[in-house]
Parts: sequence; structure tokens; C-alpha cells
Amino acid sequence: MGTPYTEEQQKDLSTRQYTNMEIGTQVKVNGQDGQKDISVGYVYRFVNDPDTGMQAYIITDKKVESEADIPNVKRVTMLYRGSEGLDFNRITLHNQKLNPILSRYVKEPLNIPYLVEMWNDWVLTDGQVAFKEVFNLVDGSPAQFRKSKELLEETMKTFRNAAFDLNGHSLGGMIVQYLISSADYPERIRSGRSYSAPNIYDTLNTYQKKNGLQAKDRLLMFYDPHDLVQMFGNIEFSSQPSEFLLQQKLKEFLEYMPEEEAHYQLDLYIKKLQAMDYPFLRVREAIGHIVMINSYDTGNKVSQHIWGGYQFNNDGSLKLSNEFQNDLDILLNQYEAVDFYDRMFNLGVIKQITKARQLHWAYKNTEHIGRVPIHLDVTGAQSVLISAQLMLSETFSSLRSELDQALRDAETLWSEIELKVAETAQHLGVMEGLITLANAGITYESVVGPIRDEINKERQRLETYEQEYTTLLNNIKSGIQELVQRDQLQAHLIDF
Repeated sequence: MGTPYTEEQQKDLSTRQYTNMEIGTQVKVNGQDGQKDISVGYVYRFVNDPDTGMQAYIITDKKVESEADIPNVKRVTMLYRGSEGLDFNRITLHNQKLNPILSRYVKEPLNIPYLVEMWNDWVLTDGQVAFKEVFNLVDGSPAQFRKSKELLEETMKTFRNAAFDLNGHSLGGMIVQYLISSADYPERIRSGRSYSAPNIYDTLNTYQKKNGLQAKDRLLMFYDPHDLVQMFGNIEFSSQPSEFLLQQKLKEFLEYMPEEEAHYQLDLYIKKLQAMDYPFLRVREAIGHIVMINSYDTGNKVSQHIWGGYQFNNDGSLKLSNEFQNDLDILLNQYEAVDFYDRMFNLGVIKQITKARQLHWAYKNTEHIGRVPIHLDVTGAQSVLISAQLMLSETFSSLRSELDQALRDAETLWSEIELKVAETAQHLGVMEGLITLANAGITYESVVGPIRDEINKERQRLETYEQEYTTLLNNIKSGIQELVQRDQLQAHLIDF
């Protein structure tokens, strides 16, 4: 599906949403350690909706110069821009040539388009979300959110063979969260990144929360503790320590005391802290996974909000907090989830699921009862569902075979080591040779153990994804069946 980017390159890409990129321009991210810049794609479209203030770039992995190029696009990146910044120099039109008649009477006329953008972003969208968050309201969505969804669905319709990466900052980050929870085809969302944005989970309805689970592992929400804009909804104080904190503390005790004593001391530690009022920070529920970054305080609240406190290692990886949750694990799990998604995409599974859902929507949105195409749509949906389920079964069976082979390869490697010991250490004997290797840290567990453990983790992940995709297909089938039952005039034509 493409070259993976470091988190520094992801941030570099995200900043482009605030630049002026011309249609057709190639978008690249800076290469690491002297390497060449990496191409993300080409600017296909820039959308600036005057009614809602929604602004977004659409970038395709292939340059689209005609309709014939559209089917070849496999990856679409959408950058949703954040709120229009307050710039006092833009509130008035200093260039009076732009308004020669009004300039006779008013020396510095107001920049009306800019003020409209400010109103749409800060009042009609940010203000509405903040109000809903504070008062725990879940009804209705800002117009800019709804317009962003329209744009996503329209773009998905155009690029039917593509998977989508969504990226947004501030208001754009809230939009990305909303899109993943509200998209008609969430299985087509490959990944999402929300930067410097409040958590909108509590403002979503039950359907949106459930819908967002389908892409939850592929969405990252980055939290900068020094950014005031992110104070809404991301973290809260709790009287209960996280499992990660307890594990870290237990590991600390085990370094200098027996296991039984370590657990006793851990219990005392917990009771002591629980006597305090809410001593722990914890991440709140979210559509995606919140990652706490190890940022520094820039001293400037505006620059802090615009990635000012982000710190990166030499390899482009992001410096993480890892203080009260395992942020590194969260990041790595997202990479693995996206990698798994790519495999499913390349095998055609995602496309089959989308076809099934499209036919489900086609039937659901039909207005006239008794219309013949309804029967054809449902029959087609049944065929696609069966095809998708067979493909899923074959795909996961193939993946499990790959894991089994990897474990066999590890076992073979250890057998070859034992054979080599037997051949080269005959005067010592096999056991003495293996003991010598063990003293050097080479044992069955050191060679096969890590591979076996990783394969077991991969098997568990496979089971989880298989269950999720199977549940998704079954839900679509159940939805079609329910709709068929409602249509009494057509129910006798269809046999599920």
C-alpha cells in the first residue's frame, strides 16, 4: 500500500494543510538521515466551503489527469484544516484598491470573508462542540462536520478502488474523529490521525460510538499536556491507578525484594494513594486511541497548539510519555493494525465488505415497496456476502498457515544449531556444547521463544480481526433480513 512514514514525517505531512498547494502539485515528506524525500501523492482537489468554513485537501497516490486515471488510485489522503487563526492584520482591508468605493468613507473596511471564516470555525463549530462537551449533549452535529462527511462520501464514491488516510489538526482533528464514527463505509478508512484536538467521544450518539469501533485501532489521537485546546475530554483524574502504573511499580519492587513482599508492598502503595483525592491521571474513552506525547512547554500557547512542543528522536520516532499508560504499545498496535488492514485490502476482503454494505444501503434506501430491483439488490447482496465470507475464511486460513510455517522455521533453525553443536563439539558431547551455548545466551527459549511469543500474539490478533469482520458481515446480513421482513410484498421472493 505504500511506504510507511515516521511520526515526524506524519507531522510534516499534517502541516501541509495550512499551506497553499496548487492542484496537481506533488506532495512529499522530508526524508530521514539524508534519504530522499518520500512522495505522498498529488493534490487532486482543495475544498473551501464558504457556508460552513470546512477546508480540506485531497491527495491521491497517483496523479489524476483524466477520468481514466481514477481507477488506478489506491490511496487517498485527506487533510482537514483546523480553525482559522485569529490574525488582527487580516480583520481590516489595508489595500483600499480592493474596495475603492467604500474606501472613500471608511479608511480601513472590514475583511468580511475572513470574519465569516472565523465565525464558522470558532462559533458555529468549535463553540458548539465545546458546549456539547461541557453539558454532555449528544444530539446534532455542527454543519462543518456534516459537510466534511459529505466530502468524504463523495470522494469515496469517486475513488472506488482506494483506501483512505484521514489527517486533521485542531478542529480538523475533531472532524477526523467524527468521520470515523459516522462514515457510511468505515471499512474503507485505512488510518486516521487527530492532532491537538479535544476528544468528542461524549458528544457522539450510541450508533456513532458503535460504528467507530470498526476503525478504532487505526485512529491515533495525539495529546500534548501543555496544549490548552486539548483540555476538553482527553484525560481525567481518577482514584484508581492504571494497570500500566501498577505493572511499573511492581517491576520496581521486584528489583530489590522477593515476589511475595513486592506484591504486599504494592497493595500498601495502592491503599496509600487511594486515601488521596483523585491522585491518578487516566485517558478517557475515545473513538481512537489517545497517545500522550513527551512535549515541552514552549511558553507560547499559540505555537504550543501548532505542534510547537513535539519532540522527535533521531530516527523520526515521536518522544512519548509512557508515564501512566504504555504509549509505545499503543503506537505499535496502530502500526500493526494498519499493516493488517493493508493485507486485507490487497487480498480484496475490504472491497467485498464494501460491496455487501453498498447493496445493503441500496435496499435500505429504496422508497417504493414492491419494486422489482429490491429483489435483485438483495439477491446480489446475498451473493456478495457469501463471497466475502468465503474469502475471509480462505484469507485467515492462509495467514494462519504462514504463522505455522514461521514457527516451523524457528524450530528448524534450533534443530540445525543442535546438529551443528553435535558435529563441531564431539569431544565435549552434545549436552556440554549446549551448556556452553547457554552460557553465551543461546538457548531454545532465546531462539524460538521470542518468535513463538510473537506468533501467539499474531494469532490472537487474527482471531480478533476475524471475529470483527465476521460480525460486520453478519450484521449486514441481519440488516438485510430485517428489511426484507418489513417488506411483506417481497419477502416471499427471497430465501435466505
